[in-house]
Amino acid sequence: MRENQDREWENLLTKVTQMLENPRLLPKDLQVKQFSQTLHLWISPTFTPEKHWVFYAPQPQIEPPPKPVVQQIIWQRETDFQLVMNSVTDFQTEPSFEIKTIEIDREFYRKIRTELSKIKLSPFVEVEMNGRDGEIFGIETLDLFYNGRIVCWSECPNEWQELLDWYEKVRKFLEEKFSES
Repeated sequence: MRENQDREWENLLTKVTQMLENPRLLPKDLQVKQFSQTLHLWISPTFTPEKHWVFYAPQPQIEPPPKPVVQQIIWQRETDFQLVMNSVTDFQTEPSFEIKTIEIDREFYRKIRTELSKIKLSPFVEVEMNGRDGEIFGIETLDLFYNGRIVCWSECPNEWQELLDWYEKVRKFLEEKFSES
């Protein structure tokens, strides 16, 4: 048994967290070329792998413009944990991501972006919650000049219900699309 395994696991956890919390830090070979990241949704359940969806819009100079795409990224945490713990030598590898990419209809993409932009909410709410298990979900716009990030644990405050409804609708669409691919 190697002494460095705990430290190596912590290093990998830190690396994965940084990549998934900021999709711009994903390795370039995992990003969609000639597209710009615009939207990031995720869900992080306590006992199952977290899923991230990164929306990409084609860069304006591409003619004819292709359809927007969405990447689903799932970190294979258990696989990497076993690799680190069972490795006989120092563990130096990239995280194990399961990545799928699909195209989505331009009109659907515009519709969800427009709906999201019309949602009004108070970002700083007082909420008293107590719990450990559940799921964390988030929505982040990745526009260069104007962006926002909302993270919610299990049950959102009442003031965020419209955002939660939007998120659930888009998540359901993505889950269906990716299960078909």
